Amino acid sequence: MKEPLDFLIEELEALSKIEEFGSIKEKAEHIGLMNRYETAIDRLRICEEFEITGGSIVKKLPDNGIHFLYRVVCENESSNPENWSEVLFENREFLLEAEDLVIKR
Repeated sequence: MKEPLDFLIEELEALSKIEEFGSIKEKAEHIGLMNRYETAIDRLRICEEFEITGGSIVKKLPDNGIHFLYRVVCENESSNPENWSEVLFENREFLLEAEDLVIKR
């Protein structure tokens, strides 16, 4: 049995070889289908790279106000926020906004 990513790539390659269409509408629909395959391939690659599965929890951050930002912190085994430290990504702060996604694998 083929891996899903390999299957999608083969299907996209087959679609890309089609060059003749009966109408402009048919060609537009074909291009739209190819775009959907490309999007699916990109998404599946991200899921594989970061080990996101059907059992992963995906949540959207709530919108609590127009200028509300979220930060990622390490609690340092303390319930006291004064002991927490901000997690840096590539030595930079990483601010999240309303409706950004949080994924737990």
